[in-house]
Amino acid sequence: MGFGQLEVEFLLHEHRYQPFVGEALSIGRQAVAMKPEAMLNLLKAYGIEPKNTSFKVDTKNRHNLPGSGWIDDESFFASFSECKLFSADISDYEGADFIFDICGEVPPELVGRFDFLMDGGSLDNVWDPAQMLRNMTKMLKPGGRIFVYAWSNSYPSAYLKITPDWIMDYFAANEFADAKVYMAHHPSRARGETSLAMWYFEPITRPSLGSGFRRMIKTALRPDIPGEVEDEGRFQVFSMAQKGDASTDSRMPIQWQYRLDSEPYVKSRKAFKRSDRPIFNSPTGYGGPLSDLPPIGSWGSLKPVARWG
Repeated sequence: MGFGQLEVEFLLHEHRYQPFVGEALSIGRQAVAMKPEAMLNLLKAYGIEPKNTSFKVDTKNRHNLPGSGWIDDESFFASFSECKLFSADISDYEGADFIFDICGEVPPELVGRFDFLMDGGSLDNVWDPAQMLRNMTKMLKPGGRIFVYAWSNSYPSAYLKITPDWIMDYFAANEFADAKVYMAHHPSRARGETSLAMWYFEPITRPSLGSGFRRMIKTALRPDIPGEVEDEGRFQVFSMAQKGDASTDSRMPIQWQYRLDSEPYVKSRKAFKRSDRPIFNSPTGYGGPLSDLPPIGSWGSLKPVARWG
């Protein structure tokens, strides 16, 4: 599993808002597709003073390209944070600190231990992603944060496709303190597209006069509407969420159209919308005005926030 520039920027954006401290757990070792100079340039772009510039070349990760010169995951985190990084995996093939099945039982000593958990693409490669997400939540301290990204469609090596509603509803049903969910739309070469765009999933959406009377009434009554994607191409879902003091891990969401009760979904989503956590934007991205991007859904719950290329 691994992080490219987009994932690295998400982490730097979050760290700038609330620095990563304490203990962090990575699900699998992460291949970080960054060379030292590129990493330092990104830190500068985000206004983050480097804490350590002694980068090590990654020699452990099997996803690393031979001769790439990519930095290892420990050097990556040490360059901007003081958190202690651990990794967990189902085997020791990449030298993980903890060996267990993330979809099985969590070792008791890891429950409620970590300040930050991150998954660099495992969620769409396991048989039971719901149990994986529950287990990751179990290992978080109250106030701890979780970063997840996964393919949403059209990627051949992904076992499953994770939708923005699936991840949003888990955090809402389990009453996290905050959750920000996004969709990345990768350009389609077949259609001649060149821009990678990031779309923010609005947790609470106001009805639009242009959305049609019936849909407008439904949105007004049920503002926790889906992040419906109706476009073609490759999509990824990204999420940064923060566990609250009263958050649970075991509630199973009911899909929007089948709920008999809109709580705690609306309550949670309103809290997500009120949060002062800034919506992602990139100091490196510019591929033209965001207003030029065609919509990727018709509900109005997905808003463009960044564009590259």
